[in-house]
Amino acid sequence: MDDEQIRQAVFDAKEALVAKCLPTDTTFLDRGEGTYAGALTIEYVRRGLAEHGIPTSDRSVFIDGVPFEVDLIVPRNTTPPEHGILYQAENVVAALEVRHAGVFVRGGTDHIRAYFERIQVRCPGIWCAYVTLTEGQGYKWKVTSDNLRFPAYTLFWRGTLSGKPQYTSTGDWVRFVNDLKERLSGVPSPQTAGVP
Repeated sequence: MDDEQIRQAVFDAKEALVAKCLPTDTTFLDRGEGTYAGALTIEYVRRGLAEHGIPTSDRSVFIDGVPFEVDLIVPRNTTPPEHGILYQAENVVAALEVRHAGVFVRGGTDHIRAYFERIQVRCPGIWCAYVTLTEGQGYKWKVTSDNLRFPAYTLFWRGTLSGKPQYTSTGDWVRFVNDLKERLSGVPSPQTAGVP
């Protein structure tokens, strides 16, 4: 599964549910569409990583000693998590924050950085990374590796052409997959060497 297949699967599934919900409940657009798109993005990132031989947790899990939920975990081994959701820190290679459409508010990057820093204070060996399916290239609050101070991957730049949405692959999916494979093998990649 490549980045375009992930994007298309997420968008198709989201549009199908919106079409079913709209005739009877317009509140779905206000309350549920973003949540559903985020959950779909996590699921299809999981599937894409699995096709590259990278194991992941189910979505929305926990690391022992970390008081908040993590979107996805890349486990170090096949030791099952307690209660199906609680991983021991020594069994975690990476903690991933996965978004559908980036960050929409000032301070969003700071919030994610604080979240990653709290994970690393309690579990210094865990590599933290941010992944978003789409982001506006010129958006002033977008997350980057520089402003996050952790690895950040944007799979598609989002824009419009003649009023129609356009998505341009950044190539970050391949970089993200390669970085995770190197983390699993214990060898940091040149792109992320020196990045916590």
